[in-house]
Amino acid sequence: MQSRAGCIRGKHATPSRTPPRMPRPRSIALLLACLLLAACTGNNQRVTTSVGIPTPSPAASSPRAGAPAIATAAGFAAPAAPSATSVSVASPQLAGEPTVRVRFAVRVLYEEYVTPLDPAQLFTDAWQGAANALRQAGAQNVPAPPSFPHDFDAAAALHTSAFPALERLAQGRLSDRQLIDAALKELAARRNDCHTQYLPPDLAPRAAANLRGEAKQLVGVQFSTQAPLRIVAVTPGSDAERLGLRRGQIVIAVNGEKVGQQLPAQALASVAQHNQDGQPSTFSVSEPGAAPFEVTLTPQPLPLVTAVREPDDLGLLRFDTFDLGNVQYEELRHDLEQFDGEGVRGWILDLRFNGGGQPPDKIASLFVQSGLLWTVVPRDGAPEAHTAGGNAFPVQRPLVVLTDRGSLSSAEILAAVLQAWGRAKIVGEQTTGCVGEAKVEGLLDGSSLEFSVARVLIGPKQRAISGSGVTPDVAVAPNDAALNDPQLLAAIGLLQQQLAGP
Repeated sequence: MQSRAGCIRGKHATPSRTPPRMPRPRSIALLLACLLLAACTGNNQRVTTSVGIPTPSPAASSPRAGAPAIATAAGFAAPAAPSATSVSVASPQLAGEPTVRVRFAVRVLYEEYVTPLDPAQLFTDAWQGAANALRQAGAQNVPAPPSFPHDFDAAAALHTSAFPALERLAQGRLSDRQLIDAALKELAARRNDCHTQYLPPDLAPRAAANLRGEAKQLVGVQFSTQAPLRIVAVTPGSDAERLGLRRGQIVIAVNGEKVGQQLPAQALASVAQHNQDGQPSTFSVSEPGAAPFEVTLTPQPLPLVTAVREPDDLGLLRFDTFDLGNVQYEELRHDLEQFDGEGVRGWILDLRFNGGGQPPDKIASLFVQSGLLWTVVPRDGAPEAHTAGGNAFPVQRPLVVLTDRGSLSSAEILAAVLQAWGRAKIVGEQTTGCVGEAKVEGLLDGSSLEFSVARVLIGPKQRAISGSGVTPDVAVAPNDAALNDPQLLAAIGLLQQQLAGP
């Protein structure tokens, strides 16, 4: 579940419950000292702020509470790279943009991450990420991280003195952007948390939209998450369906590049970029007994909910995100009304490949009339109970929920809530346990950090599923090569048994 956004919130974002911090005046003492030092050198060198840092408002640019003031610098000749494998901090250098960005990101996690973190470990992780990138770029004698203290202010001061050594090694090898990205990617990755990731400037806007659960432009195809790259579902009524794509076909090339041994996520990277830019993507596909063919698909707005009639008066509802606002909820309620008018006797809710989004309060309340759905437990502050809204759909039918390893976050919460209340049977695969409440905080240079800020406990028994996931009542492995979906067939069979009675 992802519901909080920080500095890069969009127009519909839910306000963060993190208590506001009062802006502090930026300290200029160190900067003045640097100016005096430059004047005394006789080299006519000028101290300025680092190139590429946008000029934020005073409130946004003020360092976080307790952060030592740092002057950033450009225009100085690079000192010689250190030859030792440890860092001397007796004569601290002016901190450049990477030092400032890393320190800010570490403070964000230190102050707001769902569980308290050791600043010494955080600064060490960021150092290791930058050092690894330097080694890959051919730098020799990259210094080991200093022994950071466990007090944040002391650790931040040591970082400020030591990290410029890596900046100097990066000159001619890595740009400031590359050094920052390497440090912060490692900083986030070491948390081993599916809701914690570093988002460089080119990805941050798209990630913020995903966090808000905004409707995506898609090509109407769901792909396998394991090699070989296959089509596992096609949206009814989409161009993909009209042009002949169907479940089980193998994708052999994407946008002119052969898939080969690439993982699906790698092979589809260009599709994600094309979708973001509104550009078409081309797929070469094959199936047994037929010649390969090529299809070009332009991203198009698709319904937030797909409703399909299945055999024996059953209705299938599928969606791949939890959208902000009421549109998705209203679509889902309308589809249930249509099913009811058509004599549908059982429902299948397909949450496979659903990556989450906004909290599923309203959708859960369609199937549960009253009671505790889940509780959000932040690091600080009182727990927040989410209860059913009392407006369940008036006619309740037998319900089966389909899950797989791609059911994440809000999808897992919804499945777990319906299972906890005995409202639905779960069919498919164990989910991954990527459950929690997340926040996105901008880092003032177009990049951002997404990270966990709260735990989620399910149902009246307050069950934790983070890291473990939702266990299906009926486990069915996927078979992406099969023409007929074995998990869907199992769900249909289970509903048929329930409707047949004892």
